[in-house]
Amino acid sequence: MRPQGEVRRALSEAAMALKAEQRNATWRDIAQRASVGLLVGRRTVENMARAGDLQEVGRVRVAGSCKPMVDYAPRGMAVPAPGLDCLMRAWSR
Repeated sequence: MRPQGEVRRALSEAAMALKAEQRNATWRDIAQRASVGLLVGRRTVENMARAGDLQEVGRVRVAGSCKPMVDYAPRGMAVPAPGLDCLMRAWSR
């Protein structure tokens, strides 16, 4: 298997750093933190999500975008959104 390229490694480190700051990030946030171009950043983040390195954890409205953007987090570091199960457990206490 080939080693990660420079861009993918930089994006992976940026996603980990953003998650360490206790927040998920859009592909634009990750590309900006990694200091890579927007086009290559977007394509690489999409490829990383498809490969399983990043996972989608939700959608967020961003200024300057008509559609909600996908929030990404590194695989295994995503905290699921509270759902009905969490609500039922809290209610029964």
